[in-house]
Amino acid sequence: MISLKKIFLVFLVIICIVNTDVFSASIKDKQKPTKQQKVASKQTLPKLKQEITSLLNKPEYTDAGVSVRIITQATGKVVFEKEAEKLLKPASNMKIYTTAVALETLSPNYRIRTSVYSESKPDNDGVIKGNLILYGRGDPTFASSYMDDYQPFDLLVKQLSGAGVKQINGDLIADESYLKGSSLGQGWEWLDLQWHFGAEISALTAYDNKVEVQIKPGAKIGDPCQITVTPDVGYVSIINKMDTIAAKGQREIGLNRGLADNSLLAWGKMPLDDTGFSARLAVYRPAGMFASLFKAALSRSNIKFNGKIIIIDSSLRSPLTPSNTEKLVELAAIDSPPLSEIIRIVNKFSQNLYAELLLRTIGKVKGKVEKDSDEAGLEVIKDFLSQIKVDPTKLLLSDGSGLSRRNLINAFVTTELLKHISRSANFAVFQDSLPLASVDGTLRRRMADSKAAQNVQAKTGTLSNTSSLSGYVKSAGGETFIFSILVDNFTADFRQALALQDKICQYLADFTGKIEAIN
Repeated sequence: MISLKKIFLVFLVIICIVNTDVFSASIKDKQKPTKQQKVASKQTLPKLKQEITSLLNKPEYTDAGVSVRIITQATGKVVFEKEAEKLLKPASNMKIYTTAVALETLSPNYRIRTSVYSESKPDNDGVIKGNLILYGRGDPTFASSYMDDYQPFDLLVKQLSGAGVKQINGDLIADESYLKGSSLGQGWEWLDLQWHFGAEISALTAYDNKVEVQIKPGAKIGDPCQITVTPDVGYVSIINKMDTIAAKGQREIGLNRGLADNSLLAWGKMPLDDTGFSARLAVYRPAGMFASLFKAALSRSNIKFNGKIIIIDSSLRSPLTPSNTEKLVELAAIDSPPLSEIIRIVNKFSQNLYAELLLRTIGKVKGKVEKDSDEAGLEVIKDFLSQIKVDPTKLLLSDGSGLSRRNLINAFVTTELLKHISRSANFAVFQDSLPLASVDGTLRRRMADSKAAQNVQAKTGTLSNTSSLSGYVKSAGGETFIFSILVDNFTADFRQALALQDKICQYLADFTGKIEAIN
């Protein structure tokens, strides 16, 4: 039989062995770097450059056009660059140029006025003896779908009623002559023009110069489908060739709006159990729709009007000549929200029409009056780039939105412009206008579950075979980086171009080092 003394000695030996192992493990843990220390030790500039270079050397990117530049916001020190001066299509990164220059030249509080004029005040019976003039100056927000519960036509007509107007014995002049030049951007593709993102540009803009088209199946098999447009003031006509077919059938839909009319042809078939289809189509001569919507508002307020709608563009003589303007009476007017709110819509939602109207506004207000407004606006942008010591002759600028395939920019100029605006008094407004990764705008579904989420504010850009991302990223080390990543002539899966941009942003957001501390 084993004695109690021997059992006790064995027990002591076991305790000593366990304690020795625990002690040894404790010493090893103290000597072994933590996961956080490992990450920190790897966050060097050479390592960061190596990670980005490895990404760019992947086969799917080597055959494409790629221009990348990353600098620090504090001093402009170059962190990384590859083909930084290579000219590529920017897509909607062009909006960075338009909105930054608009802010710097017009100020965040600039507003755009829309007016209603007549040649005289109403008489004692409330009658306007003559024409009523709708005069637009390019407010993109007028009845815009981006402006909630905003009814500007009724607000204008309410002002007319307040001025005593009860009847108009004349025509309704829709005067869009304030902005000169083509209603389309240079280098836009004709396939884009019937859709909302290729909407015509007019000084009299309403509802983003588009209509919402809704298609639903008919009541029974063989019936024509139900097609509606909003707003519906009779400006867009429908040729309905859509038939209702049996439930669970294959939906087929074709839409075509002529490039020189507002006749919409819809053809195809829709199953009886289909939940419906919607599309946003641009309208031809949007100033006419503006006037039609105003006429409908007059009717709602019981102001009598039986005249014609006449559209006047910059090729015709406007009633608002310098010698005649003082004789006219402004009966009603609405000012747009401040420019700070307008550029937020441009950049967060990549709104093309807003950007084009801003380009023409800076051209009209700050450019040469004898030139078309878009050409004058592009010259203002080039002059601004010259002022910040960037050579604009190396770029090709054709529109304000980036829808044009003729635009050519590079990462170098883009980051220099972003650096300049980051040191401007207008920076907070500009930065707030950019989409925030994983939160809003065109970045709301990107970079989630990474340190880049909510630390990247940047403008996206997308065209066929083109993707761009430029803006600002806050690093884990407390620095702000300015970056531009342009990918063009890309034929691989488009998601891979987005993955490249997102991964570079994640590397920058993860970086715990201090670039400015490196000599």
